Amino acid sequence: MSFDMTVREFMHDADNLMAADEPVKNAKQQFELETVRSLILIDASGPVGLLTRGRMRELSDADLELKARDVAVTVPVLKQTQTLADARTDLGSVDFDADRIPVVDDSGLFVGVVDREVIMRESETVLAGRGAVTDENGQPLHTIVVGMDVLGTDGNKLGKVDEIVLERDHVASFTIEHGLLGRHHKRVAADHVANADDEAVYLDFGKTEFGFLSDVEDLDEEHVPTAAS
Repeated sequence: MSFDMTVREFMHDADNLMAADEPVKNAKQQFELETVRSLILIDASGPVGLLTRGRMRELSDADLELKARDVAVTVPVLKQTQTLADARTDLGSVDFDADRIPVVDDSGLFVGVVDREVIMRESETVLAGRGAVTDENGQPLHTIVVGMDVLGTDGNKLGKVDEIVLERDHVASFTIEHGLLGRHHKRVAADHVANADDEAVYLDFGKTEFGFLSDVEDLDEEHVPTAAS
């Protein structure tokens, strides 16, 4: 899956809509359907929020006469040109029962909806193959992608990025495949990344130091219990 895939590719026609100025009571019948968890409230300017099943439970009988916009739950509005990773970041703050997320074009025009679950699932697949190396304050410095060449300080190619270990969406460490046909792997902590560009990752040590690192396969063998142990 491409890192450049956008929200547009997962968007579908709008459903579960409600005019923002309708009274809340008009939504009761829709929420009687078990499949409806939220309604997208819209007016002439576009989406203005959600009316969720949880919010409906909180309302009194008197509240049902209010306009839906007056009890709306704020939700991020995604742009159809956003990448999956950016959309995932925007949706990370959504901790209520929202299943459909409104989507607008670059001019703010409401163009459709996406399933929150789909965005989170597909973006996780994308992010599994890349991650950001951060500084001591957690600010992103470099991006590492599976398949990138890894070079040492002496300019020698050491191998390719094979697997990335993420902690809170940031790179903690990564393995480098090396040797004949890439059959061996060494693990390197993220703080050994001196730089990275679109083509390669540059470490802060050279080929000699790289050779001193134990292969992951050898480390695994050391921890395999034997009959004697």
